[in-house]
Amino acid sequence: MACGIEFYRRKKIVGLGGSEETQNFTLFLNNLFDTLNRRYASEGITKSSNDFKILENAEVWLNNWEQLLHDSKISPNEFLTCSTAEGLRVTLRSSIELCRYLLYDCGFNYVLTGKMNQNPLETIRQQKLSNLKLKVDLLIDEDSWKANDIFEDHNYNEATALNCIIYYATGYVTKKIIKNTSCILCLNALKNNQKYVDIPEAELANLKSKGGLTHPNIHLFHFLTKVEESFATHCQHKNVFDLTVDDVLNFPILFPCNEHKSQVVSSILTNYLIMRMRHFAVQENRKEKKNSREKKKIAKLVST
Repeated sequence: MACGIEFYRRKKIVGLGGSEETQNFTLFLNNLFDTLNRRYASEGITKSSNDFKILENAEVWLNNWEQLLHDSKISPNEFLTCSTAEGLRVTLRSSIELCRYLLYDCGFNYVLTGKMNQNPLETIRQQKLSNLKLKVDLLIDEDSWKANDIFEDHNYNEATALNCIIYYATGYVTKKIIKNTSCILCLNALKNNQKYVDIPEAELANLKSKGGLTHPNIHLFHFLTKVEESFATHCQHKNVFDLTVDDVLNFPILFPCNEHKSQVVSSILTNYLIMRMRHFAVQENRKEKKNSREKKKIAKLVST
């Protein structure tokens, strides 16, 4: 989300001017939630982990925020409820103390904070954290910016931004396909081995990447750009998949590996279109829910 705010601010999107503080706040909350939800050994909290600093800084942030309320510099509506604030404070302090106990007293190599929530006593705390996260999400217009969720609420009239998004999505699809590919010709046709690609379309991928994102082959990007144009044309039809595939069959498809051409291209199309159909449906469902809420509000104002 923080990268998304920065990306669209660079594109001079109306309403995002001076959004640096919102970006920093979003990044802070994202890091905090990641720290409290470590689930795999490779990301577990260790003695030298920066997660301790994140948790301690969160405590300071919460205390300073509450102090503003006590000093009458903000109203109660600008702070958390007492139960939510106390639940968050207990979660932060208990996480710090428990991690230190397991690492220093019990000799654990790492701690997975995400596993702590399996205890029924932690359920209430987790619910309160979810409520806080919901408040933050609402401040950012209920938008989200994940690898699986990159097409929601983008502006089709902003060509440069759309190209960046398609490039990013192409890299995501590429990473899925190359996991099951060992052919050198196919790999070279699918991905770009550079960690930084100096073209305008790669701006979003470069911004979000910490060395782990996959840059796609530029020809694959151009191919999926055409696929996206076709999908946008047919997305309101029930048979959008078939209509898009029929269009794609008219495109000149060049692929260097004749042996795997059919298999790889089919996999590319299937993965991309399924992703687009899924997230288009999510986007439409959100619109329907929003319209339904508006209708209910209007209905309450009308006497029967």
